[in-house]
Amino acid sequence: MRGNFRIFFLLHVVMLASLLVLSGCGLSDEVTESNHGASQQLIGELSLVDSDSSETLMRFSLVNVSDQPGYFLSYKTPLRGFEQDILMVEHDNQPVEYIGKLAFRLEPQEKDWIRLEPGESISVEFDIAAQYDIQSPGAYSIRYSTRQPFVAADSAGNTPVFGDIDPSLYHTVESNRIAMQVTNPIQRSDVDLPLYDSGCSSSQSSTARSAQSYGRSQTAGAYYNTRDDTNFYNKWFGTSQSTVLNNLARIYNEMGKSFFYTCTTCNAIAYVYKNQADRIWLCGGFWNLDSRMKASVVLHEASHWYVTAGTDDVVYGCSNAQNLSPSSKIRNADNYRCAGYYSR
Repeated sequence: MRGNFRIFFLLHVVMLASLLVLSGCGLSDEVTESNHGASQQLIGELSLVDSDSSETLMRFSLVNVSDQPGYFLSYKTPLRGFEQDILMVEHDNQPVEYIGKLAFRLEPQEKDWIRLEPGESISVEFDIAAQYDIQSPGAYSIRYSTRQPFVAADSAGNTPVFGDIDPSLYHTVESNRIAMQVTNPIQRSDVDLPLYDSGCSSSQSSTARSAQSYGRSQTAGAYYNTRDDTNFYNKWFGTSQSTVLNNLARIYNEMGKSFFYTCTTCNAIAYVYKNQADRIWLCGGFWNLDSRMKASVVLHEASHWYVTAGTDDVVYGCSNAQNLSPSSKIRNADNYRCAGYYSR
């Protein structure tokens, strides 16, 4: 029986590797950040789930194809829910917008890591229409592609906990590309969100608004430093200065409006949705930050909205942000946060 399992696993890995070769074109921009090419430790697999009630139900699996146990970050997969845009979804050869949560984090915590033994896989099912703007009938193409650290387990079996993760540990982890056919329009229900803070004490609301005001000042500082200081500009952005300045101006103007805060619990610091401007969800970790950091977090979140800069979370942390290519710096939310945080 064990011999049969080994044969099945080897066939499974060969099939996955073949699918990745066939789908290797059109890599996301993050791929260019890795000096080590595609991951030789982890391979993703996507498949459709046969369901009478949904055409958009999918299964995601991640397999450890290495010969050693190791850890990866859960929030860079759908395994514990979506916190960032990690799928490449296209409809009629056009990208489909991600409408899910964009969560801000600091360094990984022990609970963020998942361990996989050699040959072990882990799976989850999810409705892709809840995370991406899939409404129109037609053919869709979906692929998982992200940069993911893989950390070999030490002899004691300790879970890794890092600050800024060594860039050499990041590799591009991809899946096969699958085709999905939607035959009927998908109706999305609009939710009327309250025009007031929710779940926050008066003290928390006051603190959030002070952070917003301070964050707006940081944005102004980032704008002038980017405009007037070449070293500062190259450090945090390095390309398309006019675009960066326009993005910072839009963030600054938006931060002058009334934001609506929801105080909640989650595994991150804060989160937003790109298509819900002026709304920020603040989690427990936010309140433990100092005032300067709180302000930069609000700036980070405000940069995500489509009405400002429409940024993504390519990497977290100012050291990692500096090491991105210019094309990734301009779309990474933490580059704007760090530029504000270190502005003079």
